[in-house]
Amino acid sequence: MSNIYGIDVSAWQGTIDWAKVKRAGCGHAVLKINMKNLAADKQFAANIKGCKAQGIPYGVYRYVYESTEAAAKKAAQSVVELLKKYDAAPGTVVWWDVEDASIKPTAKTTLTSSILAAQKVIESAGFGFGVYCGKYWYDSVLQTKQLSCPFWIARYPSTKAVAFGAAPAEKYKPTTTQPLWGWQYSSKGVVPGISGNVDLNQIYGVAAVTSYPVPARTLRKGCKGDDVKWMQQRLNVYGAGLAVDGDFGPVTEAAVREYQLRHGLAVDGITGPATRKALGA
Repeated sequence: MSNIYGIDVSAWQGTIDWAKVKRAGCGHAVLKINMKNLAADKQFAANIKGCKAQGIPYGVYRYVYESTEAAAKKAAQSVVELLKKYDAAPGTVVWWDVEDASIKPTAKTTLTSSILAAQKVIESAGFGFGVYCGKYWYDSVLQTKQLSCPFWIARYPSTKAVAFGAAPAEKYKPTTTQPLWGWQYSSKGVVPGISGNVDLNQIYGVAAVTSYPVPARTLRKGCKGDDVKWMQQRLNVYGAGLAVDGDFGPVTEAAVREYQLRHGLAVDGITGPATRKALGA
């Protein structure tokens, strides 16, 4: 599957001309959703509206200040409420941005439990969940063996300005045990329609679901059509990396089983009511 080039933005970028961003070839945007005090980011309403108007797939992120389960649950619930308020697409992925020095753990288990608590709140509401962090945090800070969600990793091969769509050197691509959803490879991107520097991302696989209706039928190996494409897109949100071809073959069945295993569902390789609900139906 071809890589997707995308950006992540917040109020720091000010007012964005999303039509120009779309024409530049942006295939995905991650939008900051709220601030430390849980109020919406000052540009979130405009940014999600712009992405919807231009048909740009989007996710959201929260810069995390919470390292306890209780605080993480409260912050995650705030994210869920904002997603619902602004009618975010089912399955929109929430990226839990763990990088602030204030949450660097002296006891790693505490931060891990807070991440898992946030994940449960967000996924229970029908949205996707992943963790964003820098390569150092992935390698040396987080208890990555306890986390099975997709990861989005920051690693900058260069400190120079980078034009949007310029591919990063593959030798610097981060490696992860979990699905690598994306690589943030520059914080000094130059993107038409945005003033100042922008983070640039290379994304692996389909990143959002907007094209196909939610199926009402149970799906199993041998099924074909748009219902299967919906399911393949949903699985890709969680890092499956499937071709969205509408053919429920052995590779798709294996991805369903892997998803079911990770999410505590009956592992049968069949997308019945419980699995469809968990995927965002």
